[in-house]
Amino acid sequence: MARHPTQLSLDEEPSQTLVVPTEDEKRRSRKREALARLQSLRRDLLTRIGTAARDPIAEARLAREQQRDEVLRPARKR
Repeated sequence: MARHPTQLSLDEEPSQTLVVPTEDEKRRSRKREALARLQSLRRDLLTRIGTAARDPIAEARLAREQQRDEVLRPARKR
């Protein structure tokens, strides 16, 4: 089958639908999809288990600060 070059003129709106997404747009789209899946998983977990009594991020920060303070605290005199 022979191929022949063809030229096609489109109005603005139809031409926008034919634009091929760039690598950055594909990456952003994948990130949005991943975040949407994470949010869905969180909602499912909250439905099944309920809410946590404490904030796990705040607890991790507090533990890290306490550990840092222990390391940086001058040695006690004996």
